[in-house]
Amino acid sequence: MRKYISILSIPLFLLATGCTNEDELTPSNADKNYFAPADNATDQESLLRKEFYASEKCYILFNDTLRHEALGTDVNGDTQYFTETIDLSYVMTGYAQYKYKYSYLPTIDQKKEAISFMKAYVLSHLSSKLRPFSWLLVSNISRFTISDASLYYDSDVPFVTGKRTTAIATQNIADMDEGQRQDLATSILKEVLVLKLTAQPEDVLKPFSKYSASYYGNYMATYPDDETANMQMLNEAGYIEPHYLWDIYPLQGVYPTLQEDIKAYVNLVLAQSPETVNEQYSGYPLVIAKFNAMRTLVADLGYTF
Repeated sequence: MRKYISILSIPLFLLATGCTNEDELTPSNADKNYFAPADNATDQESLLRKEFYASEKCYILFNDTLRHEALGTDVNGDTQYFTETIDLSYVMTGYAQYKYKYSYLPTIDQKKEAISFMKAYVLSHLSSKLRPFSWLLVSNISRFTISDASLYYDSDVPFVTGKRTTAIATQNIADMDEGQRQDLATSILKEVLVLKLTAQPEDVLKPFSKYSASYYGNYMATYPDDETANMQMLNEAGYIEPHYLWDIYPLQGVYPTLQEDIKAYVNLVLAQSPETVNEQYSGYPLVIAKFNAMRTLVADLGYTF
């Protein structure tokens, strides 16, 4: 049976920051770092987390509750608590579409195996600048749609990326073959890179965005006859994916946004070699130029191919 806890929406911090900037992420009036185990903790899990931070310089969590502290008693004599959790559904503006619930890894051996996967397949590609502040390794992640203040089960998801925490479901890692582990790691790396890149200032992105800056989000001068014509016009303008309505439905006659463009090229950079891209898009020089620019950009940010 999965053990769930309810998620208390407490915005933690608003900036995406790499692992080396944890001091900047700690409030000036804080006297405790709730992402780290207590200094005097000697249980196996705490020692595992301490060893991870010492080697990787980012935090590892196995539970989304950062703290659960007694505040005192109410007029009826009942103890009142303050609970702070990792809320990956938090958004800076507007309303969150999803909530997430987790089942936890029950044994220390499973936690060790999850960390081994992270080190071998994910962290080996990410410099400290690209790593999130913390990782939440759990057994399973269930996504719920929020509607009229109620939660409705949507699906189980392999991972969720947030502003400074990325949660990963690792219950099936032991049963995965090499290819499946690589596929999961690549999916995680893509999302981490997209999150980091979309937070970069305009001048950092300019070597990539300059090629299509005049097109982003605009309508095409001529409406294409069909999907094939639409894709050809996109390729000629330096795009490799169409614009999507609500991130679901592809639209014709509209150029993608910068965020969509970043995501498409991150996917291409992590999936294909320069030789393959040069051959596949030989008739579209803007695509090749943007591919090379994105590959250079992610390498400059600290990604290791």
